[in-house]
Amino acid sequence: MERKHRRRRGYSTITIGSPSAAACCAQEAYNTIAGYPGYRRVVNVTAAPTANTLNIQVQVFYRPLSGSEAQVQMQTLIVNPAP
Repeated sequence: MERKHRRRRGYSTITIGSPSAAACCAQEAYNTIAGYPGYRRVVNVTAAPTANTLNIQVQVFYRPLSGSEAQVQMQTLIVNPAP
């Protein structure tokens, strides 16, 4: 019972937004990620493809030694186990 409650609480704390305003997913600027000053992060959360599913997109930006800012993008879906 305790474990199930924790899962629901985690899902419900992720707010939809571009970028998300959730504490777990707040936008982080350069020089604010501990140990990684040359990186910044943006998390976008949308409700899709179903009502109890969140699409989470994470973009990590960095400054290469030469050239302009570059990025890596990851995406995943999470499902509310008990809508």
